[in-house]
Amino acid sequence: MSARSDAMNESTQNATHATGAAGHELLIERSFDAPCSLVFEVWSRPEHIAQWWGPKDFTVPMCQMDFVNLTERDGRTHLSFHQAPFQSIGEHDGHGVGWNQAFDRLDALLLRLH
Repeated sequence: MSARSDAMNESTQNATHATGAAGHELLIERSFDAPCSLVFEVWSRPEHIAQWWGPKDFTVPMCQMDFVNLTERDGRTHLSFHQAPFQSIGEHDGHGVGWNQAFDRLDALLLRLH
């Protein structure tokens, strides 16, 4: 396995977790092996967002963004994302899967750009 593949596997498996209060809130926290400035750039520029936004095989025909909380910790960028409310546990769980797939795509883009 290449060093890039090792880094990608390590980054994808790191502290990803989704929680919810009775299924009505979703909190996802991820750490990316990239500086905050690069994570902010790929989060805020439409040409980058189109490459990672949404679950696997999702396309982005147009884009307008709000921002999330990004902090640097031990040379990595920590992202905290919160979404609420949800009408059902199924909706909550589906969004959790979709967002984690999107963040996997974001992670892969960051590895290519970093």
